[in-house]
Amino acid sequence: MTDIKQLIATYESSYVPGEKRSNKYNNRKKTEAKIRYRIRLLHQLLQVLPESLLLNKDQVMLCENLVKTFINFKYLHRQASEETILLAFIFYQLKLDKPGIKIEKYTISYKYKLTTAIFVNIVSRIANYYMLNSPLNIKQTTAYDHDLLIKNGGA
Repeated sequence: MTDIKQLIATYESSYVPGEKRSNKYNNRKKTEAKIRYRIRLLHQLLQVLPESLLLNKDQVMLCENLVKTFINFKYLHRQASEETILLAFIFYQLKLDKPGIKIEKYTISYKYKLTTAIFVNIVSRIANYYMLNSPLNIKQTTAYDHDLLIKNGGA
């Protein structure tokens, strides 16, 4: 490579050694650090859970996936702490397997102020997020007269 091509390649890269990092890079690093912190916090909560609330590896992985998906916890609940939301993720996984679990029965929910109302709010926001962001599958059918539907505005 000639000197000109090498210089062009150097200056086309987003980062030149010795320069300050961009705001986009700094924000990405902060987000990654926040996710790592929350996953550590999740594992700390899992260790103080009672024996009856232990999760298996798949459920823990799904909780970690929720942490990675919802970077902005304020979307889920404005006033709840991070521990409360992470505990709601844990109870969400537990309720999928055992729907009869009472959240307010456990002292850990009192400790982190997780009530049934807060839990329902968080779970409904999770469901809303996935309903809005999941792609719709189009099914081909001959049961409808599509020309008639288009003319009537879809009704």
